[in-house]
Amino acid sequence: MSEQTIITLLILSGIGHIAMSLGSIAVPHMLDWKKHIDAGPPLFRQVYWTYSAYIKMVNIAFGVVSIIAPSELVGPSFLAKCINLFIIIYWFVRMVLEFLYFDRSSLTGLAKIADRVLNVLITLFILVHVAAFARNIQLI
Repeated sequence: MSEQTIITLLILSGIGHIAMSLGSIAVPHMLDWKKHIDAGPPLFRQVYWTYSAYIKMVNIAFGVVSIIAPSELVGPSFLAKCINLFIIIYWFVRMVLEFLYFDRSSLTGLAKIADRVLNVLITLFILVHVAAFARNIQLI
């Protein structure tokens, strides 16, 4: 795979990260989180929304870096290797949790479709950053 192809895929992955982050704004409504979270103590609610915001910002940061610095992400620098490896591990662990831990049995309709689209996106994020990492260590 050529460096230019990986750069293009990184930019598309970045757009996907940002689109996914924007789309995830609908998740609390789709899953009626407010009803469930508001039932807990205020500290639980505050910590939950803080963690949610941090996760969203990390996902957006992945997208921004992939869009504005794709050439650097395919380079041989130690930092590029670290960033690509972090993104790979981050999404791989998320995917493992999806299938081994999350109870998705209550998902129906649009929520079920959104879950499948999310899984496809996460798989693509992993594959693109594996390709970039392979380029970092000069396997391809």
